[in-house]
Amino acid sequence: MTRSKVLRQAHGRAAGAAERVRGALGTATALASHRTAVTFRDQLKASMIVLTCTDLLEHLGCPRRAVDHLRPALQHFEALVYRGDLAYEEHQRSGTPLDTAWREGLDDILAAYGLATDAVVVAELAALDAYCRLETEIMTGARSLDTDGIHATCYSRSSHIRLLLRFAERLAGFTVGEEFTALARHVFARDEVVADCLGYPKDVAEDSFNTLRLQVRLHGVDRAAAAQEALYARILRDLDAALARAGRPALQGFVNAFLPRPTLSGAWRHEPCGRVPHACRLAPPAALRAYCRRGTGRSRRLAPVPVPTPVPEGGAG
Repeated sequence: MTRSKVLRQAHGRAAGAAERVRGALGTATALASHRTAVTFRDQLKASMIVLTCTDLLEHLGCPRRAVDHLRPALQHFEALVYRGDLAYEEHQRSGTPLDTAWREGLDDILAAYGLATDAVVVAELAALDAYCRLETEIMTGARSLDTDGIHATCYSRSSHIRLLLRFAERLAGFTVGEEFTALARHVFARDEVVADCLGYPKDVAEDSFNTLRLQVRLHGVDRAAAAQEALYARILRDLDAALARAGRPALQGFVNAFLPRPTLSGAWRHEPCGRVPHACRLAPPAALRAYCRRGTGRSRRLAPVPVPTPVPEGGAG
């Protein structure tokens, strides 16, 4: 494909994304309600997840200009999800009635974009709803979890990033692919464990959900860190098993999205690049699978973080 054709396609995709994003202005009355309102704090909390999503789209070949047009809608949508997260935390801590306006706001936004009956989007939204109920049961003591249950929460909890990615796909007119998404869900689950390690002191102070806190509750303070490390390793084994079964398009997407690529200088490049490496385009599927499985060990994106020292809670230990 010639460079001029590539540029025309990128321009067309960007124009289409801009038109779809602005299309919601025709329902501005509904979208201006308190149900879709967010605070500056909500916006800041959403920012890193939105960056994860937009970087992923660029890695997979969505033109940067098209991605730029998506950012306002994605930022507000994810901020509304964080508004819901705060509403659930307040409900869990104080027992006050649950504010569900944010959830109605998500429905308003999806309806404005004609996505209220999109089966894939609706399924991810249902997964988010189910996780919110599960987290409340866990935090209020109505549900106890074993090792398998804690593992499962990492997948259900990351439904918010999968929902955002589905929303972004529709607005961009860009298809990520179901098999690639099935691989990415393991990376997103891994991200939840990393976030819990990084945010552990704050979550303890604020009495918020955190998988390391659950490990303390289940295993005691002396074995909690090892259990958290085992959880991380288990999710990476899940990813490895999925890579061993994946087809070429999903594997090529995985290379672009999550793995570094060698440069002529011998260094590794981690920045977004939508072009599939030449060697990966030519490699047989078995060789490509082996490359991906080895690459997870040197990927900065998939690197582990230290588990903080757990602290006793409520007599645990």
